[in-house]
Amino acid sequence: MEHMTLESFETAADFTALSNDTTGIGTVRKKGFGSGSVGLSFDKVDGTGNKAYAGISKAAVLNLRGFKPHDKICWTIFIPTELVNVASSFVRLGADANNYLEWRFADSSHVVDRWTLCEVNLGDCYAEASGLGRLFDIEKITYLAIGVNFDASTNALAGIVVDEVYVEKAYL
Repeated sequence: MEHMTLESFETAADFTALSNDTTGIGTVRKKGFGSGSVGLSFDKVDGTGNKAYAGISKAAVLNLRGFKPHDKICWTIFIPTELVNVASSFVRLGADANNYLEWRFADSSHVVDRWTLCEVNLGDCYAEASGLGRLFDIEKITYLAIGVNFDASTNALAGIVVDEVYVEKAYL
């Protein structure tokens, strides 16, 4: 297995907002590199959740058995108009919204108003766990999220579009 698609973002109804700081989840024809004919868009607003991120999540059934820390997790994202308040984009995989690994791609590596292909080593992740030993089995991933971290909870940006998340074997 050289390449495995984890999500192609074809159906908005499959996704929920990470908080009320994310609104406007919908499909768009503005397509990046992934399979299928649409991507999903969402907006970052200054909601009452006071989160410095916007994103979407869904229940998943994924198995990363056979992938190693030097292999890549990749995603395509379109950030319109400005990066001034953007800190990074991210992908989360785990057991649930409290127990996951997060991969980040810095704002300085994104391009405004163009698709960005984000590539991060699987081993270069941050862990979030709400209890000792509550992380997850990489062969039983049940949660996937994607989004954008901002500099402040009051930042807003409309028209963020995501297209595909996948893993691929690194060539050494």
